[in-house]
Order: sequence, then structure tokens, then C-alpha cells
Amino acid sequence: MFYFIIFCIILFFASLDYDKRLNNQSRDLSFFILFLIFWLVAGLRYETGVDWPGYTKFFVDSESIGKVLKNAVTFHFYDQYEFGYTLLNSVLRTFTDNVQWLFLIIAFSTNLMLFNSVKRYSDHIFISLLIYFGTIYFILDMSGIRQCIALNIFLLSIKYITGRHFLKYFVTILIASMFHITSLLLIPIYFILKIKFNNWVLLSVIIAGLFISVFKITWIIPFLKGISELIQIEAITNRIYAYSNLSGPRIFGFGFLFNFLVFIFCIIERKKLEQNKMFNIFLNMYVISLFFYYFTWELNEFSSRFRLYFTVGNIVLFTYFLDVYKNKLNRFLVFFMIVSFSVFFGRIYFFEMQQGIAYNPYQNYLIYKVFGLKSTGQERLEKFIIIFNK
Repeated sequence: MFYFIIFCIILFFASLDYDKRLNNQSRDLSFFILFLIFWLVAGLRYETGVDWPGYTKFFVDSESIGKVLKNAVTFHFYDQYEFGYTLLNSVLRTFTDNVQWLFLIIAFSTNLMLFNSVKRYSDHIFISLLIYFGTIYFILDMSGIRQCIALNIFLLSIKYITGRHFLKYFVTILIASMFHITSLLLIPIYFILKIKFNNWVLLSVIIAGLFISVFKITWIIPFLKGISELIQIEAITNRIYAYSNLSGPRIFGFGFLFNFLVFIFCIIERKKLEQNKMFNIFLNMYVISLFFYYFTWELNEFSSRFRLYFTVGNIVLFTYFLDVYKNKLNRFLVFFMIVSFSVFFGRIYFFEMQQGIAYNPYQNYLIYKVFGLKSTGQERLEKFIIIFNK
């Protein structure tokens, strides 16, 4: 219930801000308090989450800065992790052998970028944080830290799309790719996000996706394996192979229906929603996320991981829905929908379900070290892997 308590704290601030009961000073103070919570919960987690063993071993075995730079010339660093992440480990390893500093610094950096983006793009900052905490925080901030860095760099770079600064966007994405190679696929996204597509174009894409997913038309696995045979960059081919063999098809349920209904709502209320200047950019991000949701139904892990670059746009898009209505009841219903959505997608962590056993109970590094408590992280992770592979 530790995570659900944090969710309720965010919800408390969101409800006050939703009714405009916070003055600017209180709003800024609350925003700062949440930054500390987001940062320290992720940064001081101790053997909690899924990816920590691999990151810990990589940090301990880090090569010298000189060797990392030398290997960069031959792209040798792509054998395991990207250059930026490898170099960061090597620099920190020079000063300490405690991986906790790595987690703490990365959590500070990613949340600094996140809170900067939220303040820049959202008029309902606490609702945006509520959505992020329920849908993304545990997957990335508490586990997939490399993609967390890349995703937050991408989120910041959206300002260059609105300003039509492709070169700045391009350089920013290159920096993101130094932490997660998949972000290179975001380079052509620049030209897609800035287009205002007609409703019929968007509907055609979604209907085609629904047809492929409902009738379970297989195409992505043969396609990915074909691509892996053509590309000679080992890191990319290894990643493609891993994702194409990692998990089975998605089970369609609440998420499948909810995503479609949100899309329909955006189409119906588009004229009102377009009063927000950045609406079409975040709508396009949502449609791209649905593209991967429907078209890559065969690969749940692949589509879920890559879709995160675009589902992060929900932290802004969904807040626009509040501005469609002036009626208090309708606004409350939208607010309730957003809260329910966030609870649903964070339920396995909030309510300590079996699928979230690697995250529960939460272990704080300082508490466990000061009081000499025994970590159960490894055994819980082993149980998680068994559950995940079923």
C-alpha cells in the first residue's frame, strides 16, 4: 500500500488544483514536494523492481573511462549498453563502488526533465503527474532507467517540433539514443507529429489496426526477423531478436476498449480540443501509440516498450479533456475517468498484486542499511520471472 499512499498524496494535490483551490505559492510548493517524492522513491529504491541486477552488475564491472572512449570509435560499446549510459557508469565508478549513487543521480535527472516538461506543456500539472505515476513510473523510473532517460529527453524535445527546429530536435534525439538505441526511431517522428491529419486519415489507420488485431493477422514477427537479417548493427539486431522472442500476444480487455473510446472522443470533440495549440501533436502521439498497440498485437513486450515514447503524451492529452466542458458535473466525470484510468494501470503495484511482487514491499536503501534489514529483492524477482513467463 506504500505506492497507493503516494498516489493518494498526488491525488490530493490534483483535486485541489482541479478546483483552483491552490494559489501560486502553494502550487509551487506542492509541485516541489512531489518532485522530492518522485526523485527519492525511485533514487533510493533498494533491490526493488525488475532490472536492478543487470544494472548493478554492469556498474560494478564498468571499464575505465579511457577504454570506454577508445571502444566508442569502433562502436564496441553497443555489445551491451549504449555509449552514453556506459560512459555515465564509468565516470561514477571512478568515484564510488556503490551503485545506489547511479540510481539516485539518474532519478534526479529524469524527474528534473519530467517536471520541467509537465510545467511547460500542461495546465493541470498535478493531474499530469498522477497519470505518469500510475502508467509509466514503475515501468521506467523504478526499472528501465535507460529508456526512462531517453523518453524524458524526447518529451523535452517536443518543444522543438512546435518551434519547427528540426536540427535541435535531431541532435536531442541523438543524445537520447546514447542511452537507449530505440529512440533513433523517433527521428522521422518529427515530420509526423507536426502534421494536422484529417479525421478520416486517423480513422482509417485505427480501423485497419483494429482489423489486424481482432482477426489476429500475423505479420510483425516475420517482418522483424527480416529486418534483423538486413541490419548489421549487433545491438539493434540483438534487441529485435530479444523482443520477437520475449512474450506472447496481448490479451484484449479493458485497455483495448478504453484506448479506442478515447480516440473516438478526441475525434468527436476535436474542434474544442484544438483550442489547445499543442493538441494535434499529442493526438498524433496517441494515434501512433494505438498504431503499435493494434498493429503489433503479436508482441506485447515489444509494443508496450516502444509505445511508452508515445503514451507519455497522455499526461498532457488527457488533461485537455477537462477543458472541453464548463459544466461542473461533466468536468468531475472527466476527472474521475482520469483517476480511474491511472488506478487501473497502476493497480498491480498499488494493491500488491502477484504481478507486482518485484516492487512490493518497497525497500528504501537508507532504512535497510541503517537498520541492517535483510533484502528480499532477489527472491521476489525470481518469483516475478516465474509469474511473467507463465
